[in-house]
Amino acid sequence: MYWGDIWFAGSEEAQKYLAKHLPKGVIIILHEAPPWLIDFFKKESIMFIDTKSSNIRFTADIPIMISTNIASLAKTIYEKYHYIELDIKFEAQMLRALIRQRFIDKLDQFKPYNRKLIFIGQTSIDSSIIINKKGRGYFARLEEFIEPVLALLKEFDGLIYQKHPLAEVRYGKHEAGLLSSVNRKPVLIGDQLLYNIYSLAEDIHAVGFSSGGLVEAPFFGQPSTMLLGNSAQPYYSANDGVCAYLNLRARDFLSPAFWQDALADILEPLSPFTDNLIFESNSFRMRNNASFNYFKIINQMSWVQRDFLNVFNLEDADRRLAKLEQSRPWARIKKFFSHCFF
Repeated sequence: MYWGDIWFAGSEEAQKYLAKHLPKGVIIILHEAPPWLIDFFKKESIMFIDTKSSNIRFTADIPIMISTNIASLAKTIYEKYHYIELDIKFEAQMLRALIRQRFIDKLDQFKPYNRKLIFIGQTSIDSSIIINKKGRGYFARLEEFIEPVLALLKEFDGLIYQKHPLAEVRYGKHEAGLLSSVNRKPVLIGDQLLYNIYSLAEDIHAVGFSSGGLVEAPFFGQPSTMLLGNSAQPYYSANDGVCAYLNLRARDFLSPAFWQDALADILEPLSPFTDNLIFESNSFRMRNNASFNYFKIINQMSWVQRDFLNVFNLEDADRRLAKLEQSRPWARIKKFFSHCFF
């Protein structure tokens, strides 16, 4: 039996064992728990906190998504710590501006992407592509989703296959070959970084199973279609006191002060923690070994652009602008912001 087989349906023996041995009032902290386990905790009214790396990867650090059935925690995160879409879009537009400034004299490199449908590939055993079929899980394969891809392709001038950087070579070649055969002409293989494409190509549409790149595209002003639906859509309900996949800034997630605040209604009072802990840039990204080509984007930047992205966020925007204004010609700042908008 493969682990994907039981992604949606854990064994009856496992559930009985958990129900018997978990102490009353315990809080279970998980990372990327399978759906059957989450359903079990909800059914048994066992408190849980499930975490996973966000499908948003272009921000100053990778956010963490949290799901929980602890009403007070869900409420606190949603009202005080939730990384709202407007803030995420702001960071996307800052990155887009930097990329457009970097390639302002090299836009011809991206003309082959204009008016193209871009298929975003994934690894062959990504948990986000597991499909529930009569209680058993199996990994989605492109053969079963050719029709919707071809329907989208009718609106564009061609198809580009963007391989996942960690996908097996054989698997990537198979998907690209399948798309070429049904398209009746060779599919172009993407050779540019995805954030560069989103920032510089015109009239494109991204499509794929459930890649984080499909969630990211709209933040850069590019449409996308997720063939498996978005199983990680942020959700909060004050009525039943649960939240799912709310994005949380890494610096909050790593801060003891956040957890003391978020769990204040559950845990006994503790000695106060400082809220002034300093985390280096990309703390969670590096600790989680999840750069996803982010550093390749950074390495193509000039030193002044890297300085902007180093720890850029809404809170320190004014401070960094003031620093740049004092140390470098103001004309460079105005040139930078001339690329900030669509």
